[in-house]
Amino acid sequence: MANGKLLKTASILLVFLFATSGRAVQAEYQEKDLAGRLLERHPGTSALALAVIREGRISTVHFAGVEGKSENPVGPETVFRACSLSKPVFAFLVMRMVERRLIGLDQALADLPRSQTPSLRDYSDVASDPRFKLLTARVILTHRGGFPNWRWQEPDGRLRFKFDPGSSFRYSGEGYRFLQTVIEIISGRHLDDLAAQELFSFRKMRTASFLLTDSLKPRLSFDVTAIPPFFREQMAKERNAAGSLLCTIGDYAGFLETLIAGIGLSERSRSEMLKPAVRMTAKALFGPQSGEPGGWIDGAEAFWCLGWIYIRSSLGECYFHVGAEEGFENFAVFFPRQRTGLVVFSSGPSPAGVARAAVESVFGATGIPFAWMGYQ
Repeated sequence: MANGKLLKTASILLVFLFATSGRAVQAEYQEKDLAGRLLERHPGTSALALAVIREGRISTVHFAGVEGKSENPVGPETVFRACSLSKPVFAFLVMRMVERRLIGLDQALADLPRSQTPSLRDYSDVASDPRFKLLTARVILTHRGGFPNWRWQEPDGRLRFKFDPGSSFRYSGEGYRFLQTVIEIISGRHLDDLAAQELFSFRKMRTASFLLTDSLKPRLSFDVTAIPPFFREQMAKERNAAGSLLCTIGDYAGFLETLIAGIGLSERSRSEMLKPAVRMTAKALFGPQSGEPGGWIDGAEAFWCLGWIYIRSSLGECYFHVGAEEGFENFAVFFPRQRTGLVVFSSGPSPAGVARAAVESVFGATGIPFAWMGYQ
């Protein structure tokens, strides 16, 4: 009788092991040459790199297409423009500054030492406004600073408050750029120096840089000359925490590994960064509908954290961020409890839709509101 029970238990165990190994093989098969298959389905994409994280570590990395003008195949050393995926990296850096007590999350930035210097001349349009004193790191990292996305998108090109800081939400690169300026002033160091000390060297992000340097140009995934002159000039002259990060797929996937593992920040700081802070209620993240209440299809609820968007997905807690401009579509997502994640970097004439297709190819339906973010 005992032997019978033992055999039955062993049989169940073998079935379980076979089933789980089968799922692993199936997942591996589905991911095989994933980048190549996605490139075929999205011919507007010329360079594509994907990094899948499983069990907290980079599991597989996929490449397809060619680099910029060189026509070299995309590979581990290919440098992509992260665009707005710069923001979560900067948020992590800010939390490191908070832990060093160089800045407080809820401290008025206008009152920080050395904050009233000529270096803030770019903010003279708002510095005399009483609302300027309401700006804090937390308010800005959750996009509640009251600034437009970019001042140059305003009819007169001037910076002004759209609402009282802390009272509403509006996605704003200007806010992140302002916080960067304040941190550079109080530390006496530029963004890349701070990032190198607090993150890049720590995670061996050897290529990552917020400035386009000559050493990066030979391995770019895109043709610099195809970028509008205004942005091309900015890339080589101005570090921008909101969108100028350049890095390899391995660099960014390593950053996600750090977050999933809880390395580099105390548990308290990590929890503070990933805590849902602002509920998203607009019809869209960008564009005219970003000011209209409504939400999106299926009634998913999203919240902005400090540098990340949060939803409770079909796979549980989910954090993600977009990174798209003309000629680029990037995406980063991770599921902390499952210790899984994905980074998508793409360049090309029209890479629209590749990020969503990549996420659904790896994780299936998740409930991530791609359309709400402007992703096809």
